[in-house]
Amino acid sequence: RMNWSITEFPTNGSVKFTETGNGEIQNLSFVPDENFNGSDLLVMEITDNYSTLELRFTFNVIKQEDPLVFLEIPNGIVEDEDEFYDFLITFEDGDGIENLKKFEFLTLPNWLSISENFSTQFQHSLRVTGEPSVNDIGLHDVNFVVTDNEGADHLKSFKINVRFR
Repeated sequence: RMNWSITEFPTNGSVKFTETGNGEIQNLSFVPDENFNGSDLLVMEITDNYSTLELRFTFNVIKQEDPLVFLEIPNGIVEDEDEFYDFLITFEDGDGIENLKKFEFLTLPNWLSISENFSTQFQHSLRVTGEPSVNDIGLHDVNFVVTDNEGADHLKSFKINVRFR
């Protein structure tokens, strides 16, 4: 009977396989870690109790662009005039925030301001704040675009309805 063992596990993923009763391997698969691309190595040994053979498997993982995902974005906000408005716009990109080419507001009411809230390797958050006055009563469009590393524009918009208090 043949026996299989893993002598070196991949460092950037996991391996699964099933061993049949007669010592054959079926369904050998490698699942890379999230956001990993490149090469990884699996080393296995097979023995029949008389001799041992080492097998080396190299897995080549091709980089795939992760989509830009918006986690927090205002939607249908109603604000009273003379009340402070405070909301977050948060998005993530599994390829890393440093891969984003630009973030730009296309329309923004003049009573709103934007500041950095936080940024990590994969997430970015902006704080949108302001205090509308009686002159700002009505519906306001906020439109912005994020351009990713592939050059794709991700346009997002929301409305803020300022009402008389």
